[in-house]
Amino acid sequence: MVWHKIPPYGGTKGWIHSFVKGVAVEQAKYGVRINCFCPGAIDTAWTHKETGPMTDQMEEMLINATPMARRGTPEEMANVCAFLASEGGKLRYGCFMAG
Repeated sequence: MVWHKIPPYGGTKGWIHSFVKGVAVEQAKYGVRINCFCPGAIDTAWTHKETGPMTDQMEEMLINATPMARRGTPEEMANVCAFLASEGGKLRYGCFMAG
């Protein structure tokens, strides 16, 4: 873990959450929905030690840091985006969809 890089990451993440909430409330009166999609660890070549920059330790840490102890699939992430864009998601604004 690169501890000296965690505060900027956390601060940036906190800022984007506050920004999205504020813009979502501000733009709702115009019918504009603002949400934040936070995909997390996705099963792509980048998140595998054989095909990306991961070491054994990094790959294990990545998987263990997720509540379901697995990577999400690109299809699962596409489904989240499709829901947010659909009629079913029309009452969603200022939401954070994490995977």
